[in-house]
Amino acid sequence: MSTKPRRRSKFRWATMAICSVDANGDGKISVSELGNVLKALGSSVSADELQRVMGDRDTDCDGA
Repeated sequence: MSTKPRRRSKFRWATMAICSVDANGDGKISVSELGNVLKALGSSVSADELQRVMGDRDTDCDGA
């Protein structure tokens, strides 16, 4: 049994999730875009916390 359909499904799901966060469509997720999504989900994360999280994960600061 091949795992290709499952991989495609996961890739499509990830792509849709990223596109829903990427408000300006540049293919990257900015601190403000992430903050907006978290706020819409009911999370109260400070700008400093968001910046720290993005800095920890996005080592070249390009949002990708």
